[in-house]
Amino acid sequence: MKKILLLTSLLIAELVVDAQQWIRLNDGITYTGGKVLSMAIDSANNYLYVSGSFGEVDHQASGNIARWDGNVWNTLGITNGGTAECRSIITSGSIVYMANTNGNANVVKYDGIETALGYANADIEDLCWWNGKLVAVGEFASIDGVTCNGIAVYDTTTQQWSSLGQGVTFGSDVLCCYNWNGNLVIGGIFGQIDGVNCNSVAMYNGSQWQPLGSGIGNGQPGQSGQIYALTQFQNQLYAGAMDNSSISVRSLLRFDGTSWN
Repeated sequence: MKKILLLTSLLIAELVVDAQQWIRLNDGITYTGGKVLSMAIDSANNYLYVSGSFGEVDHQASGNIARWDGNVWNTLGITNGGTAECRSIITSGSIVYMANTNGNANVVKYDGIETALGYANADIEDLCWWNGKLVAVGEFASIDGVTCNGIAVYDTTTQQWSSLGQGVTFGSDVLCCYNWNGNLVIGGIFGQIDGVNCNSVAMYNGSQWQPLGSGIGNGQPGQSGQIYALTQFQNQLYAGAMDNSSISVRSLLRFDGTSWN
């Protein structure tokens, strides 16, 4: 029997496809106004992790992160700086990594112990794995004193942060990152990265940044084409963007290797 997990602002539920019905995961988020922003799977232990902005899950106090084991919720005792909003969560084996924001922007590692890996001077929006390293993106200009302008890489071996070139232009915001066939792809609201014109989406091949076609939209804040999510399907790259039909930017676009459509 196939099951699909759905996370909404107030409810966490599981769809049993064969039965075509939704089943609540106990009482889910029980914090008024709470929202879930990210989820990750620990396949080694068969856990589901969720994160976002919620002070309570299944009537238990939480630090904006919780773990579902298939039967009950566990809040893990994580504090995330008390009032932080956890916008992204990813795993590596049984180790969990979180990106926090709201006045205490940092990256946290949890392996049974909560450890801060670095503090940024502005919001961290997303995390991903690329080339064996942890990538953090957002609207920050620096993290742990390293100037990086929207994108930084953490080496889990040396425990050091580094930049990938000059980063995005001032006032830009990188909202998502994704490992696409060994290349690092980022999306958000930016016109350039490392001096390369790219219009809100760019790819790093290990040595330099390059545009993907003509990009999406015009890379300007408040305009269409802002990219909020990246993934792949059948080896092709997809982007979720702000819709503006007046300039033919749709909410879901596919990159065919040359252009977006």
